[in-house]
Amino acid sequence: MPLPEALARVVDSLDPRGRVMGFGLGFREGEWQARAGLRGVEVSPWQQAPGGGPLDMWVEAHGGNGLVRFVGDDAATLHFPEVFAGPMALEHASGEVHWAYDGPRSMVSGRDLRVGWNGAEVSGGFGLSAGRGARGGFGLTLALEDVDAVETPACRVAAGGHPR
Repeated sequence: MPLPEALARVVDSLDPRGRVMGFGLGFREGEWQARAGLRGVEVSPWQQAPGGGPLDMWVEAHGGNGLVRFVGDDAATLHFPEVFAGPMALEHASGEVHWAYDGPRSMVSGRDLRVGWNGAEVSGGFGLSAGRGARGGFGLTLALEDVDAVETPACRVAAGGHPR
């Protein structure tokens, strides 16, 4: 099942790594469908999207739509290279990400996202739409609990005095 060229470039940039534990592929009602169970998945940061892992995942795709359900334990990291000097060591991570690709428009949303980091709990979701011919958008909802802003600053200052 070939990926659209733009999506293939994104996947190549993410440099995914991990193990496939199970895989199914079929053609139903005029669309390709795929399901996969993945273990220890890691990806590299890409543009403003974070990298991280390892996470265990269940992936379902049909046509240009799909979803990923994921879970990670205290071995998982999350890396925002534009914000933090190094990867964030997580206590846990879980959630699901949905996508829809219909040629000129693409949409990605995250739901029931939960992360534990340095004793703090972060939960929420996001929505992103982009494409040719129409204005895109991004929305983010976060709830933060037990955050220690004094001992754990939100960003690190890199050498040269610029926030990272």
